[in-house]
Amino acid sequence: MSLTSRHEKWKRCFGNNSFIATINSVENVDELFDFVTHSKPDLQQLIVSMIQADHIPGLSGITMLTFIDFSFNTIKDVSPLLECPLLQTLVLSHNNIENIISLTSLNALNALDISFNSITEITTPPHLGSLKASNNPLVHLNINSSLRLLTIDDCPLKKLKLSLNSLDIISVSRCSFDSFKLKCENLKSIVADSTQFNNQVIVQLPQLFNLSMNQSALDSIVKMLSQITTLTSITLGRCKLKEIPQEIYTQTNLARLVLFNNPITKISEEITSLIHLTYIDMLDCLVEDCPSLTNLNQLEQFMASYDEVITTSKYYESKLPKQCQFIGRDYGKFDKIIDSLFLGSYANAHNKSYLQEMKITHILTIGPLQPIFPELFVYKQINIDDSVKEDISVYFEECYQFIDQARNSSGAVLVHCAAGISRSASIVIAYLMKKNKWTYEQSYSYTLKCRPIICPNSSFVEQLKGYEEKVLIKKCSIV
Repeated sequence: MSLTSRHEKWKRCFGNNSFIATINSVENVDELFDFVTHSKPDLQQLIVSMIQADHIPGLSGITMLTFIDFSFNTIKDVSPLLECPLLQTLVLSHNNIENIISLTSLNALNALDISFNSITEITTPPHLGSLKASNNPLVHLNINSSLRLLTIDDCPLKKLKLSLNSLDIISVSRCSFDSFKLKCENLKSIVADSTQFNNQVIVQLPQLFNLSMNQSALDSIVKMLSQITTLTSITLGRCKLKEIPQEIYTQTNLARLVLFNNPITKISEEITSLIHLTYIDMLDCLVEDCPSLTNLNQLEQFMASYDEVITTSKYYESKLPKQCQFIGRDYGKFDKIIDSLFLGSYANAHNKSYLQEMKITHILTIGPLQPIFPELFVYKQINIDDSVKEDISVYFEECYQFIDQARNSSGAVLVHCAAGISRSASIVIAYLMKKNKWTYEQSYSYTLKCRPIICPNSSFVEQLKGYEEKVLIKKCSIV
């Protein structure tokens, strides 16, 4: 592309006080910035994301910038940013940055996003109000400003001690703390999904209203809840809870209780003491016994799953106050593919009565989904996402062995993922290909007739077609 053509293209990236260039490789970043500098020296907003820039060019000609986004590049050195003393918002996520000490001299900086870098130590600029630093190998955090928002998810920080009255929201998901001490007079929300509090937890949070600890262990939940009584919203999904923790009943102002996907079989009468409840989510729990909730006069929505055998929709509706809307989800029934092999969803895998009716003995879970009835069935789990980046083919053989051994021992297998559409369908198709020496098209068409909603993602389809070659080669060699 000629220089004139490049300039014409870049002209279209200008807004009123902004320049936005994304998802394009720029062969010469310095040339781009020279063009921007000469075209609009009073520029205030600069977004150059995903252009494969490996450095930040000189910014001395556009010092009026207040907003810069250099995300999704390969930048290491941030010192050129010091040429922008008016900078208020800076986005540097998804780069190769190791050191940001130079940024402490940016006195106007209010919001900083440095997520997904290689930063081990952070000292905040003096007036920083928002810091997003997730997915860094962070070991030291020094806060010298009145932060309102702090996000440090997926960081190896072992000790966190904050005495910060300005803090409003903190997120520490997927961390593991040996010591966690917060004294934050005005903190409103903590998000600590999949986080472990191993030892010392000391919190003084008189204004805390919201706590989210999805996929967390009971001991970590108790360590936190036992020191708080002000919550109005609690979210504890996928925590393997067999009963509602007693500490929840001390939250006398609780309005929102979310406990989806826990093996809770009984809701205690104590829940009726939480008279301010407006919303309860018990979807994909295993409730068989629910008390009358008719005294909860503020309850607006109650969500639960049912199987039309043990807990029907009418069962729940009879327990609720008149003004409350019941939102139910039938666990549903999985589909038979061949004798002793079934395909379904995660919701189907909760349907204990139907699992037993169909004489299921083994359950093959495809995805990061916890076993529901480990005491009743033999489980095998394959942790894989429904993504075109995943290689599902590496699991074809071990899944084949699990299914075949179960069927050969007079067992029956349910294969499921989240929806029973892509991941688990791919495993079943692969099984049929090897078992019957079928082509991909034969196996796919047959499975589609049995479960019309299947739709393996494009990458899984290509991997299955590649597996076809291995299956048919073996067939020919036998002949």
